[in-house]
Amino acid sequence: MLTDLIKFTVIKDRLTDAIAYMREQVENTRRDEGLISVSVFQSETDPAVLYMLLQWESEETAKAHLNKPYDLEFRKKMDLTLASPVEPFVWRQII
Repeated sequence: MLTDLIKFTVIKDRLTDAIAYMREQVENTRRDEGLISVSVFQSETDPAVLYMLLQWESEETAKAHLNKPYDLEFRKKMDLTLASPVEPFVWRQII
């Protein structure tokens, strides 16, 4: 299993747009083969910080997701809302 945690720090006045883009992305991603789960969280201390947590059956299924047209479009849209670069964290479950 592969787990991705992606931190998005968005421009405060673009927060509504960013959340709408993430909602659409979650709906699309839930149809991907090999996806175990996907969730989005918002920081309680800074509402402009959002996290997307994805769990995949394998690295191959996670990589295949990155080439989906809807994922490429999501990244373009999100780029317009970001206050700083996306911060991805990737883990592999070992126990």
